[in-house]
Amino acid sequence: MRDGVLKHFEVWVLVSDDEDAMGFMGLIGNKVESIFLAPEHFRCGGGRLLIEYARVLKGRLRVDVYEENLSARSFYESVGFVVDHRSERDSFGWSFPILHMRERSL
Repeated sequence: MRDGVLKHFEVWVLVSDDEDAMGFMGLIGNKVESIFLAPEHFRCGGGRLLIEYARVLKGRLRVDVYEENLSARSFYESVGFVVDHRSERDSFGWSFPILHMRERSL
């Protein structure tokens, strides 16, 4: 896997004060490719911290979300993203509608 997709990712790990991993974020350029948090750290501000850090590094961000993933869409909307456009199929050609989101203009 080292020579696969992951070599293109910039990965940031969120750690607790005790240096335990709480979650991580993967970026490619200014696009958030993934954010994952351990369930015990949901709704504690970790996702927001990762997004804020990505903004410092990359400026205005983009993200793609499966349309049916309502919790992901809600999270990204809560941190300032809006739907820019929609695709009927994912990047593999499967019939999974994708919402392409960008940060709201100031």
